[in-house]
Amino acid sequence: MIRLDSPSGAEDWARVRQICCATAYAGAGLNDPLREKFFGRFWVGPYERLLPEWTRVVRDDEKILGYLTGCPDTRVFERRRFFRNDLPLLAQVVAGAFPETQDTRMFVRRFFHLEKSADRYFSNETRRALRTRFPAHLHINLAAESRGRGLGRLLLDDYFARLRAIGVPGVHVQCGQAPLEFYRKTGFNILESQRTSAGSAIFVLSKSLENAG
Repeated sequence: MIRLDSPSGAEDWARVRQICCATAYAGAGLNDPLREKFFGRFWVGPYERLLPEWTRVVRDDEKILGYLTGCPDTRVFERRRFFRNDLPLLAQVVAGAFPETQDTRMFVRRFFHLEKSADRYFSNETRRALRTRFPAHLHINLAAESRGRGLGRLLLDDYFARLRAIGVPGVHVQCGQAPLEFYRKTGFNILESQRTSAGSAIFVLSKSLENAG
């Protein structure tokens, strides 16, 4: 039986991190066990630590097939994340708590503004719109064998309903080329597209929540 609920305990959160690592890079996965500990901690850890109530998992009986993490106010979340997550994580990286990988190196470079994070490629106008009109954001991933069953839409509809219930005007998501069609089908529109210094296409999409659509 398919159902949505919140992660309950360390085992559930470990499964969320596992799916995160397995679906990285447009579903290709990390393919490197050394990267998994830090990668899962970086992408899932802030939501587990700071806003676990905004994460939903979709289950078939007891097996977690996918998840959505997010928050209703990205600006507030980023401030909390810096002090309560990123600073402690930096200390752990420096202390050698994680194997040195391309992910830990990127984290350190971005922490000290030696490399742009994805959001820094977008215009000031777009970033203002995200703060005011589309303040919520999300990350959604499904295990490969679970796609095409409407589970992503189920997670999104639940998230949109919870955001509307507290008066959030809109939501945004950043992604590469691969998931664009999925987001368009669920009501998102491209707000801006750019290319990173490495030449990769990145997009920020938005969806208004101020109507029933």
